[in-house]
Amino acid sequence: MNFCKFSYATIQSSSWIAFLVDAGAGEACLLDVGSEEQHSLNIGHKSRTKAGSRDDSPMCIKLVASGESKQLELFVGYESNMLQQFGINTSDSKMSAVLRRSVTTVHTEPIMSLDYDSQRQLVYTCAADNKVCCYTAHGSGFKEHTAAVELKNPGNSEIRCFSALALVAVASWDYTVHLFTSDLEPTASIAFHRAALTSVDVSTLSTAEADGIADEYVRQRWNSRSRWMAVASRDARISLWDIDAVLARARSCGAADT
Repeated sequence: MNFCKFSYATIQSSSWIAFLVDAGAGEACLLDVGSEEQHSLNIGHKSRTKAGSRDDSPMCIKLVASGESKQLELFVGYESNMLQQFGINTSDSKMSAVLRRSVTTVHTEPIMSLDYDSQRQLVYTCAADNKVCCYTAHGSGFKEHTAAVELKNPGNSEIRCFSALALVAVASWDYTVHLFTSDLEPTASIAFHRAALTSVDVSTLSTAEADGIADEYVRQRWNSRSRWMAVASRDARISLWDIDAVLARARSCGAADT
């Protein structure tokens, strides 16, 4: 397994993990967690350069269960700045990845991370350049949902979107977490760490889980719990942030810096 993070999705009672086996050869693996059965997927892509065609290494992946039938889909970001979406064919005993759509993004450097908003059907990407992008499916390709945002400094490690908060978070190499609305409007920036950031995530407690709580007081307490953002950095530290407090402070200040 290379540096690319694995991706996880569930369909009914089945849980699946996708990860890269050989990025140079464009080989990914789909693991059925329950049966521990592994399936090899070909997600290779050829990019064209002045010197001819060459293998285009996948840099990041996102496994999702989409549509009413909850079919497995795999989004892949490539070294060449290409974004592709594959459908996972599960009808045969040997699974395969079928290309659904692709686009050459506006990124000028390799795509480092991507995420998918299943509610709005949006794909978010960040790269080694200073751009943050948002795409939506359009025919056999993608189109920009909103214009790309350009950060002050290049280099981003991870992008995460959170539908419940209408929030997008980007962990950058300039030691900063950049927060945006789901339409990529700047909301806040947090500069705390002393080295490049490597990862960001948010714990969003599901209100659906609270619906099963009979006691009204307990249900209200559940829904009023703080939602935390975790940020990891190469400075060997992990920081935790009350994301609701961060957003409230940003709104009160009327600025994108906290």
